[in-house]
Amino acid sequence: MKSKARNLNSHSTNADKSRKLSPEKTQEIELEINQPGPGEIKVIAAQLDSKVIRVLRIIKRCPAGFPELLLLKPFSPELISPTIFWLSCPVLRERISRLEDRGLLEELTVRYQNQQDFACRLVNAHQAYAGLRRNLLSPDAREQAAEISQDLLDTLLNSGVGGIKDRGGLKCLHAHFAHYYSGYANPAGAEVAARLKRPFLCRYCKKFSRKLSAKEG
Repeated sequence: MKSKARNLNSHSTNADKSRKLSPEKTQEIELEINQPGPGEIKVIAAQLDSKVIRVLRIIKRCPAGFPELLLLKPFSPELISPTIFWLSCPVLRERISRLEDRGLLEELTVRYQNQQDFACRLVNAHQAYAGLRRNLLSPDAREQAAEISQDLLDTLLNSGVGGIKDRGGLKCLHAHFAHYYSGYANPAGAEVAARLKRPFLCRYCKKFSRKLSAKEG
């Protein structure tokens, strides 16, 4: 399934990364609606090893047909997280963790500190992410978040990728890749994608299929 999402926010290569950028031009999310059914909710719960599921849509599936990339609710009473794009595929998560272990997060942080173009594009990615999250927050959700704390509401409304408050920093390569993989401009996510070796159908999916079939039986 292809995402219809558009890249958001133009960037200026000559802008000082510490200078305030132009007002963000956030558009409505235009991802194809593909809400998971009860069976897919079970699959996602098994993938994430969690019973708390806040999935709005399945954005992408792997070649085996399993949910791979999800769009989540920004806020629910059961679980609070500023991350809206989430990788459910255990193999993808593991491989990105390996890239982090090999120092890619630190490498990209150095690029942000020393490459102006990369820094501006990363700041714009954070701004776009915050705008997408705001579009998904209902008035009731904002009110409930504010009742918990004003800091929480500010995080949901204004933080960048992965909930980071420093718009120029990097917090989690999984979150940056998920944002990029959803169809949006994210230079850190693009670097992750360039270094991932994507199998057509991994062994894990085959084993997972048999495991789920045995449970259903």
